[in-house]
Amino acid sequence: MAKKPTYEELEQRVKELEKEALKRRQAGKELRESEAQKKALLDASIDRIRFVDTDMKIIWANKTTTRELNVAPEDLIGQFCYKALIGKDTPCPECPTTKALKTGNIEQAILHHPYSKGIKGETYWDTYAVPIKNESGDILNFIQVSRNITERKQAEEQLSRHTEQINKHKLALQKLAKMDFADFDVALKSTTELASQSLEAERVCVWLFNEDQSEMVCQDLYQLSHDSHEKGLTLKSKDYPNYFRALKEKRTIAADDAQNHPLTNELTEGYLKPLGITSRLSAAILLQSDFVGGVSAEHTGPLREWSEEEQTFLISIADLVTLALEIARRQQTEIELKKHRGRLEELVEGRTAELKEEISERKKAEEELQRNVEDLERFSKLAVGREEQMIKLKKEINELLRGLGHPDKYKIVD
Repeated sequence: MAKKPTYEELEQRVKELEKEALKRRQAGKELRESEAQKKALLDASIDRIRFVDTDMKIIWANKTTTRELNVAPEDLIGQFCYKALIGKDTPCPECPTTKALKTGNIEQAILHHPYSKGIKGETYWDTYAVPIKNESGDILNFIQVSRNITERKQAEEQLSRHTEQINKHKLALQKLAKMDFADFDVALKSTTELASQSLEAERVCVWLFNEDQSEMVCQDLYQLSHDSHEKGLTLKSKDYPNYFRALKEKRTIAADDAQNHPLTNELTEGYLKPLGITSRLSAAILLQSDFVGGVSAEHTGPLREWSEEEQTFLISIADLVTLALEIARRQQTEIELKKHRGRLEELVEGRTAELKEEISERKKAEEELQRNVEDLERFSKLAVGREEQMIKLKKEINELLRGLGHPDKYKIVD
């Protein structure tokens, strides 16, 4: 028969049990505090964090998840994560939880959702699935962590688009820079066509003022959808004074809503509406600092926002047109100079021929004069000899008459 414990032993055992109960209460308190801290940390996270079973049913979700979904935590419990988050009846094709269930490893994927509950528009999520295993290595649950990276993804896509756009503009400008500007009309057609294709703008037009600047005349218009060129449209200065003044002062006008933009709304009734133009980008053409025209890129359809890169590109196009104008004017000057030089050479040749003829005639006259002088000299000599003979003869006659007793017939003066 077992020995009954003494009172002292019982008292000692009670004290031990009380100490053990106190330790358990303390451990429980610490565990609760630790759990509260963990929950607070999870709730404070900007990420959506969920604890799901192997069927992907939600066991727990942090406050970020419930707040963004605008639901109470208890309403999520037991729902499939894909149904609760994006309203689908099946898991996402790239779901990292599905993959982690097969591999047993932590899996990650970038998920794109055209629709997400609680958020307008499409979204991108950087999502991790972390398997929770028992001592045997069997998967019991998963921790899902999803971070909304939509802004970052959109910024990356925008940067990629801008980089692609800049490269496209760069290639177009390099191609135009190698172009032969000898034929101004051909150069304009190449310029408008490449600019339209690079900007993906329906219409690109080069405008130049007439001599009295009463109107801008379209030198070439390229239409992308028709792959065609035309010319001859006019914009009269008196009809659109604010637009012309603004283009001269600002160098560029980026009118995303051209029909209502304060600097382009003058064009609405007479130009924009009839042609279906909704957005318009303009750049002034300057020749030796003088405002001589403009280049316009015109968009039809939904409103379009013109980027800074596109504005810079169109200014470069305007500068190339300026270069083409300078070359055309220099060629015209050279042509006129050549014509002037030809006329001058003709005049010089004509005058030279006249001078040669005058010199020849003068030489002939001098030779004739010389012959006349020589003839006169010979005549003079003959005349002098004859006069001497006549005097001698008269003297002889006078002597004969005196010998006959007659007076002198000739009076001779020595």
